[in-house]
Amino acid sequence: MTTLRWSATSHAIKRSRERFNVRGSDAQITEWLAQKLDSASFIGCIPDDSGKMRRAYTSGKVVIFVAIADSAVITVREAIIQREWRGVIEKLADKELRKHKRRALQEERKLLEMRTQMESEVCELRAAALGARSEAKRNACHARVNALTMRITEVERDINRVRRDVLKAAESYAAVI
Repeated sequence: MTTLRWSATSHAIKRSRERFNVRGSDAQITEWLAQKLDSASFIGCIPDDSGKMRRAYTSGKVVIFVAIADSAVITVREAIIQREWRGVIEKLADKELRKHKRRALQEERKLLEMRTQMESEVCELRAAALGARSEAKRNACHARVNALTMRITEVERDINRVRRDVLKAAESYAAVI
């Protein structure tokens, strides 16, 4: 349910049909625009092609221009990267990807170090269990080994999650570029 009711001009409805292949009645297209605006991010107040100030919103690849006075959708456009901004955006995306990779590598190293320490403790406990004289000591060693084994499995899942996050970031970078 929308908290603010949006209206759409006939031009916005026409452009929605042309540019985004939205089908349906004018009311259905107005509702589609309202749904887009409900999840949209505010860009700012900027002049449109005629020079009038409009509120601009973006939702995915849709840029929506709204009249300041009456919340009427004036027009919609497809978000595209302009030629003069492509290099800037590529540099920003590249920098963010490098930072993400660096943080992921640090986290992965920390997790690998933790896993290595736990694996060496498991080896020591197994050796201690073999040399133990009492059943209680053997059971205590086996219980600790089981707990460490479960934690090692969790750490391996975390390592895989970190690696998948890097892959997702790289795929997103490729989509921007």
